[in-house]
Amino acid sequence: MAAAEPAAGWKKYLVLRIMLRHPELCCIVLAGIFTVFFKYGHSIKNARTITQSQPGPRRFFPISSAVIDSPLGALQPLSELVHQEEVLFVMYYAPWCAQSMEARWEFEKAARYFHRQVTFAAVNCWWPLGQCANIHDFHAFPVFFFYHTHLEGFPYLGLRTVEHMIAFLERFLYPLTYVTTQDQVKALKIHSDNVVLSFFDFNASPQPPGLVQFYYASMRMIAVSMEHIPFAVITDPVLATDNGLANSSSFHLLRSLNETVIYPDSGNISSSQLVSWIVKHKQSPAIQWVSSMGMKTLTLSTEMKKGAGIFVFTTLNPLGGFNQYINMIREVALDYYNCDNSSKVRDIIHGSIHHRWRSVQEETQQQETCKTLFNIKTSGSDDPAKSKCCQSVVIDDQGIGSKNHNVCDVCVNYWTSYNRYKHCRVLPMSSLSLNRPKRPLQINMCQESMLHYDINQRMSLCCSELLTERTAKAAPSVNFKRTRKPTDAFTLNAAQREKEKLCNRRKLNRLLKYTYKSHKSLMNDSFIQHSFTGQSCRTNRTLRFFAVDDKYHAVFASRLGIRLDKTHNGVAVVLVDIKNEAQYVMTSAVSKRNLVEFIESYTHSELMRVLRTSTVVSECGTSEEHSCVIELTAKTFHQVVMEQNQDVVVFYYTHWCGFCAGVLHLYLTVARYFRDVTDLVFTRVNADSNDLPWEFTVTTFPTILFFPAGRKEDSVHFPDHLAKSVPNLINFVLQHASKSLKVRAALELCSGSCIQSNKHNTAEAIKTLQREVTFLSSKTLKITHRLGQLKHMQTLLKREFDHVTGDQKEELIVKNGTLCNKIGVLEKYLDILKQRRKRKETQSVCAKDLYKVLSTSRSSHLERYRLVSLLTKYELLRQKVLGETVKVEKKTSRMEDGQSYVMRDQF
Repeated sequence: MAAAEPAAGWKKYLVLRIMLRHPELCCIVLAGIFTVFFKYGHSIKNARTITQSQPGPRRFFPISSAVIDSPLGALQPLSELVHQEEVLFVMYYAPWCAQSMEARWEFEKAARYFHRQVTFAAVNCWWPLGQCANIHDFHAFPVFFFYHTHLEGFPYLGLRTVEHMIAFLERFLYPLTYVTTQDQVKALKIHSDNVVLSFFDFNASPQPPGLVQFYYASMRMIAVSMEHIPFAVITDPVLATDNGLANSSSFHLLRSLNETVIYPDSGNISSSQLVSWIVKHKQSPAIQWVSSMGMKTLTLSTEMKKGAGIFVFTTLNPLGGFNQYINMIREVALDYYNCDNSSKVRDIIHGSIHHRWRSVQEETQQQETCKTLFNIKTSGSDDPAKSKCCQSVVIDDQGIGSKNHNVCDVCVNYWTSYNRYKHCRVLPMSSLSLNRPKRPLQINMCQESMLHYDINQRMSLCCSELLTERTAKAAPSVNFKRTRKPTDAFTLNAAQREKEKLCNRRKLNRLLKYTYKSHKSLMNDSFIQHSFTGQSCRTNRTLRFFAVDDKYHAVFASRLGIRLDKTHNGVAVVLVDIKNEAQYVMTSAVSKRNLVEFIESYTHSELMRVLRTSTVVSECGTSEEHSCVIELTAKTFHQVVMEQNQDVVVFYYTHWCGFCAGVLHLYLTVARYFRDVTDLVFTRVNADSNDLPWEFTVTTFPTILFFPAGRKEDSVHFPDHLAKSVPNLINFVLQHASKSLKVRAALELCSGSCIQSNKHNTAEAIKTLQREVTFLSSKTLKITHRLGQLKHMQTLLKREFDHVTGDQKEELIVKNGTLCNKIGVLEKYLDILKQRRKRKETQSVCAKDLYKVLSTSRSSHLERYRLVSLLTKYELLRQKVLGETVKVEKKTSRMEDGQSYVMRDQF
């Protein structure tokens, strides 16, 4: 205690000394103490948790965005927009969600594309204090809804990309297709497997019954089905009658492979009932597009489990653009399903072939149109460079008895790039065909109108005489005063907007890197094999056809063994048979003939299964300091594993297996433990990216298999009930390794103390072998001596046999037979003893050589090789001797019994 007091005083003196030397440090410490006390003293006293309110959310979209953002989750502005705007597209997001962040810019691009046409809004539906989070219970973000004309919201479930959003919205904006000719009806049948055709008589009523319900049903169908089902409207009674629509407000469901279904006329039509009727009766598309939201989805798996199918990987452009490969494969599918050899299906196929040929011409025309439109806009002028071609038309007014001739000057003003009458030849009357009223027109009046409502050509008409109604019939080439200029302007603007819309879409396609490929080799690909028609009904291996967008689902292609960068024209075809766990890749160029042959080969079981293989190159170094685990692929598996001169250990793993990563480091430890054993190879294979033959396929991971040298068919599986630890793995390898490998492993893995122990054991084995050889030699001499006695007795017996007669001869014969049996037994026993002594002597010599090698240094390569050979020879001899010991002992016991009998027998 006395010693502790001076120490405490010394510490106080040291603290005071520091404070005097550094007063500023003392002030800083005191200021910090007082600050903490005044700020948190009350909390410390009351022992309450200190909390801080979270900051308010920020804008998710920038201020300059075309999207109306509600970061606080308020729904009142959204409700006002729903009542004010005709069309509204809403994104419910969470600001921390990575998928919301990714979809934000796609949503922004779509908003700019539909500027002043569709209102885009975004609501933070995660903010806990917001109204949206309290009303809606979304389990994932982002969520998209489309609102139209005060209807309930339609969910958008497509891909969160700008092109798919635009395509979805345009289908909602223009859900109906107006049909005026029979060719347009045929075109709808060619492009769609299901078409809803309706007839509404606007002459009877400005708003025919069922029109609004039909309009709403078309929008509901877009939200219900990912398949595009056109809703066509006919207003011409003649055209309606030609298509079987006799009554107004009647609906037909046209199906490509089945009969047309007529909607029952109940008098009371609702949009939901009409949608349910369509969903119930519509047929499955000949080729179905597979679209999923992401990686973890069952969409593709569900389709595969329904049966074998052909998957076509190509680029889908939702903004338009004709895909010739998809239409060509659809023609094959229609022919494949045409079991009745229907003429309707054949007409659809021929129409599709013609459309593929015509699409190239249409693409060229669109390019020229957009180029001209771009030149007009960049020049800053509303009118392009024009040319004029005029002609005087003499009209004879004979129909009303007048002899007057009316002369009209007709001029066609055209853009230079659209000059149909380049040399200003006589204008054909058919090209001047315009409807006009049946009434006279006053003289000295000029009019201007569109020629066939074509914005590229304008026609002006100046007449010098009065034109009667009959004269007007003879020259139906002029628009007269009754034609309203606002109507013409509206038509002009509509056509102009349609062209601008088309060109804007082409421009967006270029920005999104969608390129049009004509594939002129397919234009005339009209191959039809009549034996292929209706093949789906003549086989139990019916196929289905699917199309997959490789731009967003390339991972599916790679998992099926397809490399899209090495495909023909960016199109790949693979046949997947999930029931038989096999896939077949079409390696030839994609054409109608090759596809038909590919399907027929599968039908007749002539296709070879394609094994997926990774491109990993495994290189093992020569350094002995590091272990080497060879990375196997489907191509190298058989070459490495089935090598007959080496034992191979294979570790099966996958990149998604969590347990594999935990066991792999133990496997590497065992491989390092056996790194000096040259005839033992450790390998691993990624079973998820490499398809192996059935006999080498495993179902659980991780899995370890051992393939012994010379006995590959006797592969061994690491027991599931054993823990995968280093000792268990080492014992597993040594237990199933070949004998030579065990000896080599014992040598290579043996330390100095191990060698000394083996040297001692070898010396003891030599002594034991020498004692056994001495014992066998002594016993051999004894048996040889006894055998000599028996043979001498047999000689004496033969001599005595010549001097006896009668009963004595019979007695000697019996004794001679017994003596011969005993001599035979002893001779066999003597041979066995000699063989056993010879093996023991050989084993003893081998053990002596082994002892000499163990006494030398381990650094010599030659000596180590010799030691391995001796150990192998010694082990083989020992096993062979032990294998025959049981037989020898059994025979020896019998022989010794016979020997004792012989010894006891006296003559």
